Amino acid sequence: MKSMDNSIVVQQATKADVLPIAQILTQSWRAAFKELFSSDELTQIASEKRFCFILENVLSCDKGHLRMALRGGDPAGEIFWLSGQQNMDAEIVSLFVVPQAWGQGVGKQLLLQAEKEIQAERDNELIELWTFQKNVHAQNFYERMGYTCSKRMRKSEFGGLLEIQYIKNVKAQGIKI
Repeated sequence: MKSMDNSIVVQQATKADVLPIAQILTQSWRAAFKELFSSDELTQIASEKRFCFILENVLSCDKGHLRMALRGGDPAGEIFWLSGQQNMDAEIVSLFVVPQAWGQGVGKQLLLQAEKEIQAERDNELIELWTFQKNVHAQNFYERMGYTCSKRMRKSEFGGLLEIQYIKNVKAQGIKI
């Protein structure tokens, strides 16, 4: 029986969270990008096995920061960021929420938690992220969260799709810890 509690808890991910996060990524990728990639491409890119491999490497190398959101006790989203990236203080590399929790505050809680931790780490200020140019849903979300489109673009490693950069100055936005 599923819990009726819809509270959202964001926690640091551990090796025990690899499979649930891989499942989050697989479900989210397949739902969010079904119009951007062929089904063969999505099957290759968005597989639990591939995501488990990537996540195990991330956690074993202690590279970056990985958080998982639980909604009503069930895995519902993930966020991963790197600190000290080129001209920015941090880069949000990945933020995904299971489709059944879209629009229910999970992504917002994950992003706010990351922003607080990024700002607290050496008093960082500038955060960047990249999203597919065709992913209007994500762009609208980031803009609602105070991110500004820089108009910088790059080719993605996924099918050569274009990605567009978003930036936020968390200090100027007044993120409180």
